[in-house]
Amino acid sequence: MAVACAAPAIGGVGVIDEGNGACLNPERACLSIYGYISKADAAAVRAFFANQRRAPVQVEVYLNSPGGEVAAALQIGRELRNARAAAYVFAEAQCASSCIFLLAGATHRTVEGAVAIHRPTVFDRNLEPVAEAELEYGSLLQDIRAFFQLTSTPEHLLEAMMAIPPEDAKYLTARELAEFGLAGSDSVQQ
Repeated sequence: MAVACAAPAIGGVGVIDEGNGACLNPERACLSIYGYISKADAAAVRAFFANQRRAPVQVEVYLNSPGGEVAAALQIGRELRNARAAAYVFAEAQCASSCIFLLAGATHRTVEGAVAIHRPTVFDRNLEPVAEAELEYGSLLQDIRAFFQLTSTPEHLLEAMMAIPPEDAKYLTARELAEFGLAGSDSVQQ
């Protein structure tokens, strides 16, 4: 993951002119997340929000990611939820694969760009035996279900994701974004 920022990027995640007018709302802090999502990025996002909690302000998060590690994306999504962050996918941006968990984590979502889903995968391909890999995948699916419950995301989003092979992607329509609760404000958080 990489970040466009005025300050140097920290672990691939950084701040864009925090509170200095670069945000859509100049009274908010900004975080831009783009590129591959990794565990290091989850740690950097956690540190960013820990700093924001000391001097609480609302946070805007700009997303442009093809996805990455599911566990890391779930962690970042939880941080976005805890901070009641607003997420934006601008017209030239995408939020694909595991990035969906960042979008679902936000309490307000504005989507103008592309959002794509597919079946989640486990990145540790060296798991042996097969039973160990199946156990880890089952645990991952439980984590996703718990996350969707936390974020008031309909369970049928996971069903839709599971129907699409990882090598493919389904780009969601505006209607599907609304149906899955991935556009607008989270009514539970209102």
